[in-house]
Amino acid sequence: MMVLQVRGNERSASLLAALDERYLAFVAGIPEPLRELGLRRRTYTGEAVDDVFVGPSTLNPGVTLTPWLFWETTSRLDDKTFLDLAEAGCLIVISSALLDHLVDGQAESPEDAVLLQRLLHEKGISRLRVSLGDGSAFWPIADRLVAEHLDGLASEKRMRADPTGFSYPEFQKMVQAKFAPIVLTMAAYLAATNRLELLEPVEASIKLLAVASQLLDDIGDWEQDHQTGRTTYFLSCIRALQPEAGRHALPAGEISASINSSWMDVDHLNLAAQWLDRARASVEGLPCPGWVDYLDGFRELTRQHIRQSTAAHLARAIRPLLEHGERVDAGAANSGDSA
Repeated sequence: MMVLQVRGNERSASLLAALDERYLAFVAGIPEPLRELGLRRRTYTGEAVDDVFVGPSTLNPGVTLTPWLFWETTSRLDDKTFLDLAEAGCLIVISSALLDHLVDGQAESPEDAVLLQRLLHEKGISRLRVSLGDGSAFWPIADRLVAEHLDGLASEKRMRADPTGFSYPEFQKMVQAKFAPIVLTMAAYLAATNRLELLEPVEASIKLLAVASQLLDDIGDWEQDHQTGRTTYFLSCIRALQPEAGRHALPAGEISASINSSWMDVDHLNLAAQWLDRARASVEGLPCPGWVDYLDGFRELTRQHIRQSTAAHLARAIRPLLEHGERVDAGAANSGDSA
């Protein structure tokens, strides 16, 4: 997992540590059983490992720590305002992750997760109102992004109910909407710094990353998704290669064979790389080296996966030729022995 690098910037590191303290203090103050749920890492990540959650700094920085990745713009705020907005943004973004888990059926305790999600979201919105005021130009943007996020989750539910309708345009719309709460955090900072003219390229870059990120996740996790019955766009593409299956689930062996014969994983990895290139181009000229480095890290990871998957496909393709050559050599040797 990518980790935010703050070496060499004492103020950035101090604010990051303060965010962890604030978030954990807030969760520690809520009633049980929500407190226990909020202090478990897998509540936020869906991971099987049940580690103690030690703060937003340990999550994917592109999800919870965008103010640090766009440091050249956000750092002009004083420490208190920066932290107030960071905490509010984290509460909202993490609450959206809980909502995603609920829609995916991944929440371990759905009733508690619903309550925790509402508590986090409402507290985050309340803190933004205190920081920005009711008259801020931020609020119409926030209303749009919250509505977009909910619409995206509803679209996801519809597509999972009917995998044959999992189209590429709908997939793009769905995953970009799921990153709307991250855009909301940045919109709050841009409003506070009077730089809302930057929202369009920043929002575009975040949403372009969303598509690339989801493609990478779907490719890497297809076996787990198949095992749990979770339909993804990638699996729907494999299904499309075998329309005779209809709505029936394909066996894992058939999916693997389809991927091997079609090179579908390499195709989608190259597609993810293209989305990452577009995300980088969207912020060309903006002072955000941390965000660019983050995108470049994703791009390098994608390149590695492309190389590994391509090598694996080529090895499978030439294996029969090598085996045939070995049999021919063995036959020739046996003939020589007989002579």
